[in-house]
Amino acid sequence: MPSKGDYGAPRAEERAAMLKDTVILVKGRFRGLLRDPLASFAVLLGIATGVAGALAMHAAGMTVVDRSTEVAGAVGDLVALKRHDLTESDYFQLRARWRAGSYPRIAGLTPIVEGFVEFEGRKVRLLGIDPISDFEVSISGIGPQVDSAFVNSPSLVLQSDREIRADHLHGIPIIRARPGSPELLVADLPTAQELLRRPNALDAIWARVPSNAALPWLESLFPGLRTTTLNRDRERIQVEGFRVAPLSEWLPARSMSEAIAFNVGVVGLLAMLVSGFLVYQATSVARSKAQLESERLTALGVAPRTTRALFVFDSLLIGVAGTVLGVAAGIVLLTTIPGLVDSPNGMFGDTVAVSKAATLGILVSVLGGVLATRRPGRQQALGWLLCFASGTVFLIAGLQPGSGLPGAYLLLLALCLVHFGAVVPLVVRLLRGISRRTLAGSPVLRLNIRSAAAAVPAMRLNLSTLSLAVATASSIGVMVESFRIDFRSLLESRAGPGLHLHSAAHVDLESLAALAGIERTQAYWRGRGELEGHPVEVFATRIDAEEEARFASPPLAEGEVMISETATSRLGLGVGHELVIRGLGEPMHAVVRHVYSEFGLPTISAVLPLNLLDENRLVRERIYIDGSSESLALVVDLVASTHPEVWMARGDDIKELAMEIFNRTFSATRAMTLVAICIAALGLFASLFATQARRMPELRLLHTLGTRRTGLFGLVASQGLLTGIAAVIAGIPLGYAMAYIFCEVVNPRSFGWTVEFRWLPWTMMWFSLSGVAIAGASALLPAWRLSKTARSPLGTGPGATS
Repeated sequence: MPSKGDYGAPRAEERAAMLKDTVILVKGRFRGLLRDPLASFAVLLGIATGVAGALAMHAAGMTVVDRSTEVAGAVGDLVALKRHDLTESDYFQLRARWRAGSYPRIAGLTPIVEGFVEFEGRKVRLLGIDPISDFEVSISGIGPQVDSAFVNSPSLVLQSDREIRADHLHGIPIIRARPGSPELLVADLPTAQELLRRPNALDAIWARVPSNAALPWLESLFPGLRTTTLNRDRERIQVEGFRVAPLSEWLPARSMSEAIAFNVGVVGLLAMLVSGFLVYQATSVARSKAQLESERLTALGVAPRTTRALFVFDSLLIGVAGTVLGVAAGIVLLTTIPGLVDSPNGMFGDTVAVSKAATLGILVSVLGGVLATRRPGRQQALGWLLCFASGTVFLIAGLQPGSGLPGAYLLLLALCLVHFGAVVPLVVRLLRGISRRTLAGSPVLRLNIRSAAAAVPAMRLNLSTLSLAVATASSIGVMVESFRIDFRSLLESRAGPGLHLHSAAHVDLESLAALAGIERTQAYWRGRGELEGHPVEVFATRIDAEEEARFASPPLAEGEVMISETATSRLGLGVGHELVIRGLGEPMHAVVRHVYSEFGLPTISAVLPLNLLDENRLVRERIYIDGSSESLALVVDLVASTHPEVWMARGDDIKELAMEIFNRTFSATRAMTLVAICIAALGLFASLFATQARRMPELRLLHTLGTRRTGLFGLVASQGLLTGIAAVIAGIPLGYAMAYIFCEVVNPRSFGWTVEFRWLPWTMMWFSLSGVAIAGASALLPAWRLSKTARSPLGTGPGATS
C-alpha cells in the first residue's frame, strides 16, 4: 500500500507546475501589454486617476457629513414624535405604554428640548437630551460612552467652527468643544430646561426604529445615501396623540450635508465610469489586433472562451496596477490638499474608502474587459434596445414627485442613455455624409478627411465617452456659473456697502447711531420657532422701502411677511398663504406676501416686521451701519475696544469673502469633471495608436509619392481633432439638457432652492474648446510616432530623420 508521502509528492509537483504555468502566463500577458507601452500606460493612468478621484470624493463626502453630525449612530433610524405643549409627564406616559408593548416597532425613546440661547452676542442652538434614556443614541462630542461629568453635573458640550473666548454660559461650564457646523450647544435635559427657562417642557421625543441592517453599511459606502433614499418614511409609525416626523425635518443641516456628500460621490463615480469605458475600448482594440493570434489558438484546439479569458486577464492585470497607483495617489492627494478631510493621517486606516476605491477600480477593469470580449452580433442590437428601454424607465421614474434626489440622477442617466443610443450615432453618420461630399481642396486633404471620418465609427465608444465627459463638465460649469450669477446678485442686494456687525447683541446701537456722519442703522433680530411642525429661522427687523428692496419684495401691509424659497419646496407655501408661527411667545398669524431666495441656509426662514414679535424671544444678532468712511472707521475702533467678540466687515469685504468660499466650494467638483475629460482623452490616445496603425500602408504610399513628414503628421493628428469636434458637437445638446436638470431639479431636491437656468454660450464654448484641445493634444504623440514610422520602408523607422 502506498504511503501518505507517495500521494503527497505528485500533488506537490502538480502545484509547482501550476504555479510555474501561472507565472509564465502572467509574464506573457505583461509582455503583451508592453508591446505598446504608451497605450497601456494611458489606460493604467486613466484607471489610476479614476480610483484617486473616487477615493478623494468619498473622503470629502464623509468629511462633510461628519462635520454636520449632531446625532451620531442611528440618525436615519430616528423619527420625532411631536405635539403642542409637550411635557415630561407626556413622555413618561408614552414610555409606560411602550414598555407595555403598545408600540412594538419602536426600539427606544429619548426626550429632547431645544431652543436658542445668547452666546457671545449671537443666537446659538441649544439641544437638551436625556443621555441615558437610550444608549443607542449618542450626541456628537459626548461619545458612545456617556461622560460622567456630563451626566452628574450641569455642563455643556460645544460644536462650533468659530473662535470661542468663553468657557462657560451663565455659570455652566463648557467641558468640551469640537469643530463642526452648524453651531450647537448640547446639555443634559435639566440643564437645558434651566437655560431655556422652560421647566418640565419638551419639544419632541425621538423614537428609534430598527432599520434594515444593510442601510448603515450602504451609507458607509455611499455617504449621503440615507437622506436620498426613495422611501425615506419606510418605517413610518403611528403613535396616538403625536405627529410623527422624519428626523430630516428636525436636523435640516444634516440633510443638506448628506445631499452635498451624495452629489460629490456621484461626480467621483463619473470618473470611474469613464475609466471603465477606457478599459473597454483598449481591450476591444487589443483583441482586434490579435485576431490572427486568436485564430491560430483556436486552430490548435484552444476554446474561444479561453481566448477571451486571456484578454479579460489583461484587463485585470492593468486594473490591479492602476488601482494600486490610484490608491497611493488618492492618499497623497488627501494628505497634501488642506480641508478635504479632517484628519489626513487617518486616511491610511480608512479601510472603507480605500477598499471602495480599490474594488471599483478592479471591478470596472474586469467588467470593461468582459464586455469588450463578448461575441458580436445580435447582442449589440439587444444592447441598444436595452439602452432605449432603460432610458425610458429611468425617465418615468425620475419624473415621479416622490423620487427625490436619486430620481434627479435617474433623469440625468436617461439623458445619457439617449445620448449614447441616438445622438452620437446621428453625429457619426452626419460626419461620414459630409466627408463623402467633400470636393474642395487637394486630393490628399480629401483622402484624409474621408479616412478620418471612416475611422470615427470604429472609435464611437471613445467619441461617446469624450462627449459625455465634455457634456458633464460643461453642464456643471453652466450650473455653477448660473448659481454664481444668482449668488452675486443676492450679495449685491443683501450686503450693503456699509459696515456689518455680527454677534452684536451687546453693542449699544443708540450711541453709535448718534455719531456724526452716520446715515443709517438697521438691527436684525433672530429667533427660532415652528411652522407646521418644521423648525423655522425667524429674522425680524424694521421693514421700510430700502429693506423691501433688499429682498425684491413689494410693500408689506400689516400682518404680511416674507418666507424663503425653502418653505415653498418643503411645505408648499406661497404668496397668499396664511401661516402660524409658534414657539416665540403667543402664536403669530400672518399672510405670505413674498418668497425670497436664501442660498446656503438649510432651514426654512422668514423675515418679519419686528413689531409682530416679542423681542424678549429674540436676539439682536446683526447690525448694519452706513455713513461716511470716517464715521465707520470710528465705529470700528469703538466696537473693537469694548466688544472684541463682535465680527465686523465692510459690505465689499463680505462679498469678496463669500465669493471666495463659493469658488472653493465648487473647486473640487470642477476639478473632477476636468479629470473625467482627461481620462476620456487618454482613451482616445490609446485608441488612436491602434486605429491609425491600420493606415500604415496608406501612409507609406503617401510618403513614397512625396508627402513630407509634416503632411503625414497632419493627416494622423487631424483624426484626433475630428473626433474631438464630433464629441463636442454631440455633447452640446446633452450639456445644456443636463445643466437644466441640475438647476431646476437636482438643486431643489437637494437643498430646497432653485438656480435660474441660463444658456451662457461663453461658458459652454470654453468647455467645448477644452474638449477639442484635449482631444487634439491626445493625437500629437501618435501622429509623431506614426509619421516617423511611415517614412521607413520596413515600418521600423527609429533611424529615419526628418
